[in-house]
Amino acid sequence: MKTILKNRWLIFTLRLILGVIFVAASISKIQDISKFISTVTSYGILPHVLADIYGYVAPWLELIVGFALILGVFIRISAGLSILLTLSFMVASSYALVNTVEGSCGCFGTFLPLSHTASLAIDVFMLLASFILVFNKEKEFFSIGKLTERLPGKSKVLFTVYKFASVVLLVIIIGLISLNLKSPPAETVETVAIPTSLSNDVDNSLAKNRPVLMEFYAVDCHACEEAEPIINDLEKQYAGKVTFIRVDYYQNSPAVSDMNVMMTPTVFVIIGKNTEGKYNVSCRFDGIIEPVSLETCLEKAVESQ
Repeated sequence: MKTILKNRWLIFTLRLILGVIFVAASISKIQDISKFISTVTSYGILPHVLADIYGYVAPWLELIVGFALILGVFIRISAGLSILLTLSFMVASSYALVNTVEGSCGCFGTFLPLSHTASLAIDVFMLLASFILVFNKEKEFFSIGKLTERLPGKSKVLFTVYKFASVVLLVIIIGLISLNLKSPPAETVETVAIPTSLSNDVDNSLAKNRPVLMEFYAVDCHACEEAEPIINDLEKQYAGKVTFIRVDYYQNSPAVSDMNVMMTPTVFVIIGKNTEGKYNVSCRFDGIIEPVSLETCLEKAVESQ
């Protein structure tokens, strides 16, 4: 077994597989960073500030590590970072399984939805591969890094700079392409701030690729009574595709103030979260609810996810 684990072809294969996994996962997240941040937040493991930082940093770090492994440069450092990243993924997947968190893991964004069990299995493989790479760097071949051994003394410094520059250049190029490949979202008519008392449910829904219909109502509101059967029918029609949240106008003054609700019923269709932490609203209805317009808005919101 020890001989097999030190086989240079095995090391080479593991390096490429691990690199490709990181690059593929990072591209899918970079295409919609706000969606990944919502996924991280929905786990409830990290405070919101740390979840935002992790959501921004992790995809780009994955891209750097992935390209470094594929090119065969800074292998031991990249494998060490791979261990840290993979451990964080394992913590999230294990937490989700223990606490029965619904939805996909978000590892590959919307490109490849994976269950938390499947994600954990892949994480175990990645962790083992990373440890093998850390302790078997001397067995590496077919890599840019190996070429440094053939260079005379001072040239190694320049070649180290070259290796670093090659990784950075690839990260910039692929990162920019990934950002431009993002599918156009449903049209945003406004952005709103949502207080924490409601934002957690919204984040959980968006993390599952489900838009949110949020209705502000009042018990003594005649227009709300007329809107109730319309929204009830839509809730049945879009069960499992859209999350419906009803908010009592008089019992949620912070939300009323933050979201600038002036009358009841007021309905928001929320389709995402921007980099400033505000929520993208594709449609807003104040007072009168027009059934056809609301259904059309929901259909577009579902297609944009």
